[in-house]
Amino acid sequence: MSTLLFNITVATLTTLDEHHDELETHGHHDHSHDHHWEDRSQAEIGIEVFFLALIAIVGTFGNLILILSIVILKRVHKNGNIFLVNLAAADMLVSCVCVPIVAANAALGMNVLPEIGCTIMGYLTIVCWANSLSNLAFIAANRYWAVVHYESHSRYFSKKRTIAMVLVTWLWANLLIMPVLTGWSKLEFDAKMMMCSWHDTETPAFNACMMVAVFIPVIIIIVCYWRLVHSVRKRGKWVRSISQTCSAQSQGTNKKTVRKEVDLMKTLGVTVAVFLLFWLPYGLMLSINPEQIPAIGEKIIAWLALSSSSVNFIIYGVMNPVYRRGYVKLWNRVRHCTCKRFKADNDSSSTFSVKQTKRMSTASQAHRKVSRLSTPQLNFGFNSGVSSKDFSDDRQCKSVA
Repeated sequence: MSTLLFNITVATLTTLDEHHDELETHGHHDHSHDHHWEDRSQAEIGIEVFFLALIAIVGTFGNLILILSIVILKRVHKNGNIFLVNLAAADMLVSCVCVPIVAANAALGMNVLPEIGCTIMGYLTIVCWANSLSNLAFIAANRYWAVVHYESHSRYFSKKRTIAMVLVTWLWANLLIMPVLTGWSKLEFDAKMMMCSWHDTETPAFNACMMVAVFIPVIIIIVCYWRLVHSVRKRGKWVRSISQTCSAQSQGTNKKTVRKEVDLMKTLGVTVAVFLLFWLPYGLMLSINPEQIPAIGEKIIAWLALSSSSVNFIIYGVMNPVYRRGYVKLWNRVRHCTCKRFKADNDSSSTFSVKQTKRMSTASQAHRKVSRLSTPQLNFGFNSGVSSKDFSDDRQCKSVA
């Protein structure tokens, strides 16, 4: 992994240096926000690109592994995992699309995208971020309902309704960015953060609206988890409700189910805490005044927020044995398919060699047979009933003639 990241970093720096003058010529550099990032040393640039490449690789493959492990275990619609798949999909978009562009910007100290490209990239980043936060709110509500209101959970979080909720997360994320697209604010390159985002210093009113929109799902998350923890630790309401609906013989199964739910609750709690920890500095920066934040501080805050897209699969693998088994099962399946394909290739090669040997053996036998059949024709007729005397008389008649 380290060798791959080093090669990517070197290749990125080399390629971008070759195209630096071309991008300057086409005017892609935003001089209105020039904070002299070109004064950085090559070592600083290499460290920044390496860090962003690490986020991109870990986030892309990690979220893909999380999605595939849930699909392989056939648990997409169990325990609200469809929200987790949706969250991983949004994080993977950030990791594989947005972060590499930020790495290119950091390597050059300028915007490598044209204006329309920067607008699209800023739109995608904000939509994925808002979608992730909405997913965490739905996950918290789903776990709260599963524990506190166990009897009605299957009715309110049915398969069709959870799919509709997933669509609502994307609709809500797009509604948040609509004021920017209608001209209230604008999406442009921010040289402090080295990424395309909305102009956070032009329209304080829009920043305030975004903060309110962010606090709504955050409040839902806090309330749901507070009541969830209170219910599990103080009253044990969910445990008693299960015990009342099951026989005494299934108490072992109940304990196992309770343990799974508690593990899942802890995992989701840590996921939410890490997300808020990574994004809280950015929210505080917007609420204070981005212009008062130094360039290096704003860059660290923004890149810390981007890093949140690459940690969820690690949290689930470390803290929850169910998802850890999914990772192992996915690895075993990939290894089995690889070995099976390798064996099939070897078998096909062996079959080809056997067939080729048979063809060569058949051809050799046919050649020997033809040789045996043609030998009497080259024996001057001695074996065909013609005597040597007749052959001599015939030669003498030809000489007299």
